[in-house]
Amino acid sequence: MNKLTKWTGLLAALCMSAAMFTFAGCGGGDTSSVSVGGGSDSVTPGSDSVAPGGDSDTADGSSSSSSVAVYYTVNFESNGGSAVDSQEVEEGGLVEKPADPTRADYIFSGWCTDETLETVWDFETDTVTSDMTLYAGWDAAEPDNTSTADFYWNYEGAPEEIFETKTFANGSRIAEPDTPERDGYYFGGWYTEDGSEEYSKMKKYEGDQDFYAKWMEIFTFEAEDTQLTGLTEDYDLGLATDTGDKIGYNFSGSANGVNLIKSFDQASGGRYVSGLFYRGAYLQFEIDSDRAVEGAVLRLVLSCEYADIRLTSNTYRITVNDTQVRYSDISLGTGAGTSTEPGPRGGFKEIYISEIDLKEGENVIRLTVNNSQTPAGDAGTVDAASPAVDCLRIYSDAELVMTEYEN
Repeated sequence: MNKLTKWTGLLAALCMSAAMFTFAGCGGGDTSSVSVGGGSDSVTPGSDSVAPGGDSDTADGSSSSSSVAVYYTVNFESNGGSAVDSQEVEEGGLVEKPADPTRADYIFSGWCTDETLETVWDFETDTVTSDMTLYAGWDAAEPDNTSTADFYWNYEGAPEEIFETKTFANGSRIAEPDTPERDGYYFGGWYTEDGSEEYSKMKKYEGDQDFYAKWMEIFTFEAEDTQLTGLTEDYDLGLATDTGDKIGYNFSGSANGVNLIKSFDQASGGRYVSGLFYRGAYLQFEIDSDRAVEGAVLRLVLSCEYADIRLTSNTYRITVNDTQVRYSDISLGTGAGTSTEPGPRGGFKEIYISEIDLKEGENVIRLTVNNSQTPAGDAGTVDAASPAVDCLRIYSDAELVMTEYEN
């Protein structure tokens, strides 16, 4: 039974059950509203709140969904220094780096996860999974045994030459500086002038030190510029029509080829791609790099339509040059019930995926739906948890250009 036949039967059953559901234009036309028990679901595209996932994958790629946000308390034990306020952080979120505490006759050396001050907390990458306490490290400020570390902006036209200076005790750690920001660029860490060594918050240093910011350009590649038509080789795979249009669906009916492109003011470029609600559906980004790169940063800008979804490395496969990329689970949506209203639920969210390596020449990044979930209810046209894709972003110090298709 094909998807349209399944949907026709389902729609007929829904129309007969008027006591439970009332569709505008049932059986044809726009399905602009749905009421349940006299109420109505609403979609708020302007919101960027996303509930964290509490789902569990099953063998066939399905999942049970929970959209209740969980928050934990992060306390700061300053160990004799000035007080630092606690924070409430969503599960899986980052702790906001507080201003360094102060203590007479001591030098602050960083925040640690343990009372013995062995493991330094990384505010850029470490995430919160439970209530926790961070502990301040201190070294005695002895004039004959202190050095300075200068952290340089390292680009022409910077506000000033030095971004921040830290004082530290010789043989001790250098407290982590703040993160600099530069329009159009991603901060890739602090390095020695020749780039051979990266600053480490765990390392103990001797003598004066100089570190320079590494800047990576932010490249944005639009989903609507990937190939959505002319895919005649995908016809035999059941992924395209006989004319080569990539197959897709709305909540009711098909949306192939260019009809996969939707308009939304808050999307990058004002458009996004959605409707790949079936196992095997994919988007492919073909990106040329002027040289080989290690440690480029891959991010996706995603949302969902009709129902909240949760993506895992298994249910939504991301590959770079045929190598699968593993990433933390992604939950998208608003926590509201299923709705027939099109459009991004909760707006779009930019999500860190992973660091990746790129080769010189063409690189292929493919996003593939790998599940048969039915997040919007019974099987029909929404037969997989599949995100609405706004764009893909790569932070890199190489020059990147994507092959763009006129869909």
